Amino acid sequence: MEHSLYRNYLKLNDDQHGILVTSVEPACVLSKILQKDDVIIAINNVPIADDGTIYFRRGERLNFGYLEK
Repeated sequence: MEHSLYRNYLKLNDDQHGILVTSVEPACVLSKILQKDDVIIAINNVPIADDGTIYFRRGERLNFGYLEK
């Protein structure tokens, strides 16, 4: 979400980063919480970068795609 017009559409500040929710399966336990076009900016107060990675340990980054399975 690096494009400024798209960030404005999503109402993100310049210092906010995260991943866009593109869909939520109705059977998913999170379907009552997340909606399409929500932006997840952190997990347990650990910020998510625009590339979908989060800090893991000692400078390592973990791809959010790994966590969604």
